[in-house]
Amino acid sequence: MKKIFLSIIAVFLTSFCGYTQVVVNSESITSAITFNLLTLPGQNLITNSNPLPNMDGSPYLNDDWEPGYIIMKTGDTLKSVMLRYNVYKDEMHFKADDKIYSIGIPEKISILLLGEHPFFYLSYKDEETIKKGFFEVLSIGKSCLLQHHYPIIMPANYNPVLNSGNKNKQLLLKKKYFLKKGDLIVEIDKNGKEFISAFGDKGNEIKKYVKNNKLSFKKEADLVLITNFANSLN
Repeated sequence: MKKIFLSIIAVFLTSFCGYTQVVVNSESITSAITFNLLTLPGQNLITNSNPLPNMDGSPYLNDDWEPGYIIMKTGDTLKSVMLRYNVYKDEMHFKADDKIYSIGIPEKISILLLGEHPFFYLSYKDEETIKKGFFEVLSIGKSCLLQHHYPIIMPANYNPVLNSGNKNKQLLLKKKYFLKKGDLIVEIDKNGKEFISAFGDKGNEIKKYVKNNKLSFKKEADLVLITNFANSLN
């Protein structure tokens, strides 16, 4: 079963989303604990899972630890690792020897599987700033639909006179959608302008498909359908 999984991931990496070929070396498959702590000393930082002070809400995409696999750009594969994604810090955490570590070199990861959800670590443009972060993959093809989770903090709004509101700040997790087409990564706006533009002369066909099927670039399920349709165009 694990060999089948690794084969699927290898095909994924070499065929989709504009990635160059990555060869998965079956002899280099090891445990994440051994790989990270012995071959990358000092790179992975011990962190903690204490609640954020004076703030309500979880920083994690899922509070539960989930089994994961990691394929490095070298082809090394890390198996049987328990992972959890801290959206607030945009960090992927793993457990080892009763300690919690943050992966210190996510740039060396080709793909990470958190439970059944694949993630890339990519550079992207946020307004005029170049940032890096984890992206969940929602649709796979010649182009990929990606989802970036991010936090927002609502200030405390307690009113002692009315005895109402929140005494603590509120941490909320939001998401944005991006298209990865080759080396191009664009945020998808509510009208789909950048999405359509990325497909050049196929843009009119995509607009017609969206209109005829009454789809919206603001809905995740519709974005998956639109991306799958765009990938079907020759």
